[in-house]
Amino acid sequence: MVNVILLTVDSLRADHLGCYGYHRNTTPNIDKLASEGTVYTNAFAQAGNTACSFLSLIGGIYPIASDSFTDYEPFYPVHPDHFSTIATPFKGAGYRTLGFHTNPNLSTHCGYSKGFDLFSDGFRPSDDGSGGQADHRYGRKKKLRARIERKIAGTPLFPLATAVRDMMRPLNSLHVTADDMNTMALTELKKGEGDFFLWVHYMDVHVPYIPPRKDYVEVTGERIGQYRLNRLSRSMYDNLHHPDRIKRREELLGLYDAVILGLDRAVGSLVRQLKEADLYDDTIIAVTADHGDEFFEHGGVGHGLRFHDELLHVPLVIKGVGSGKDDRMFGLVDLPPTLAKAAGIDAASDFMGLPDAEGRKMVFSGSRHKGETIISIRTAKAKFIWNVTADMVEFFDLEKDPGEKVNIARKSKDAVETFREMANLHMQQVEEARIRAVVDSGLK
Repeated sequence: MVNVILLTVDSLRADHLGCYGYHRNTTPNIDKLASEGTVYTNAFAQAGNTACSFLSLIGGIYPIASDSFTDYEPFYPVHPDHFSTIATPFKGAGYRTLGFHTNPNLSTHCGYSKGFDLFSDGFRPSDDGSGGQADHRYGRKKKLRARIERKIAGTPLFPLATAVRDMMRPLNSLHVTADDMNTMALTELKKGEGDFFLWVHYMDVHVPYIPPRKDYVEVTGERIGQYRLNRLSRSMYDNLHHPDRIKRREELLGLYDAVILGLDRAVGSLVRQLKEADLYDDTIIAVTADHGDEFFEHGGVGHGLRFHDELLHVPLVIKGVGSGKDDRMFGLVDLPPTLAKAAGIDAASDFMGLPDAEGRKMVFSGSRHKGETIISIRTAKAKFIWNVTADMVEFFDLEKDPGEKVNIARKSKDAVETFREMANLHMQQVEEARIRAVVDSGLK
């Protein structure tokens, strides 16, 4: 048996890593890991936001298979009880299974704790380093801050308060840092013995981008004062839903690349500690992301239920499974059975994905949320996006238009109809699999 570690990074797009050809040295440690394993060049998420993407990445199902949602805003999709999570087959094979994250989309309430012996969805490390339960404090703090700002908006106090705030301290991150996540995970890992499956989700690359000044300087080569850096971070975060107000794309990319550099340093620290504990050589390590972030490619900033490549094309590096570059089409829904197979566990029937993405020619993505169904199909040469509810289609020739700028759906009626038929077949197959799982769970 072999240990397995899955490291997931929120909002990390593939084209900002060195091992994917990025011009900045943002990921020297992940690049080193990649040199010892396999880089999947065509890995794609099943959705452009965390809540839907993780239904595939950890849940092993397509997002449209989830038919229930939490009863609190913003109505996160719930991983159904009748499906396994990535931890389930490992637990069944006798592994210790541990999971650590600080994202409310992935909480126990959303069904992701199934199969884990220890599942920590704490927002801040508790005294014993084990983490605590998510209590959605981030939402309450955000609402309180908004109420205060509304109270003083338009008064002489507001510009003064804003200036002092930006000068005295940077925008506070509402999530635990990658270094603290590593500490929590390794502390618990050392308490037990035997083979293990460990999942750690990092939030450092998620908005707001709050890099240390030294990381911004290192990655961009530009000198900047702390006050200006604070203002940049806050301006980006405050205008996330008003991208027209964000004037300097290059500075925004500098912030993003700088937080990636910090995250990469934490990955390097984890690898170093695994080596010191004599665990590295016998451990498969996978690094991926739930989705990317957009920087005005299609008029927006950040991420959401959109299906262009800046959000769906994600990095996937696996140390301990082959070597070199693998150009096959790979969906994150394929990752749970792939990692199980790498550990010698047959879990193909537990998930909707394909072990090693065997035979995959296209990647299906999509969502079913708030009454709207969207299906996307990505091949090596084309992208099809269909809002099923509104019957609106986008179709792109990726060989001529890799940036997905020119919608040629009206000029490609035959191709669009073919993709529409494939999308309908996909939805039918997912629904049949969902019904089978419900029936099978009722028979156990």
